Amino acid sequence: MRKIIKNKKRLSIPCEDVEFSKGVKISLTLLSTALALGNARGLAHNQIGGTKRVFIARTNGGFNRYINPQLLELSPDTYETLECCFSCTGNVKVKRHHSIKIKYQIKEDEFIEETFVGDDAQVIQHELDHLNGTTINDISI
Repeated sequence: MRKIIKNKKRLSIPCEDVEFSKGVKISLTLLSTALALGNARGLAHNQIGGTKRVFIARTNGGFNRYINPQLLELSPDTYETLECCFSCTGNVKVKRHHSIKIKYQIKEDEFIEETFVGDDAQVIQHELDHLNGTTINDISI
């Protein structure tokens, strides 16, 4: 299991795109770390000291990998919720969008667009924030 990064300076650096095959390897490291943590809903590469645009998240009933994700749309309707994070302390109130549409890489030269709603949308937004150098402390309300 990799150590979880809590240093704000390191977490605030936006992640960069990654070659697909390396992204797959990174996602396996993230998955093994998340499973060792036991109650993880998601984990981004910079949370274990990396710099690449890769995260794993429990969506659609299981853990899935997201390589080079890009935000396409956010629903206009939002809600307030409490979130916790392995890289931050305590629960933090944040505002999230009810749905989100992203594009991410599923093969070397193939991307897919997918829309997420509810809890799945929340975890995707949380992990995308990490890849963009943002933590829940930065967006607390």
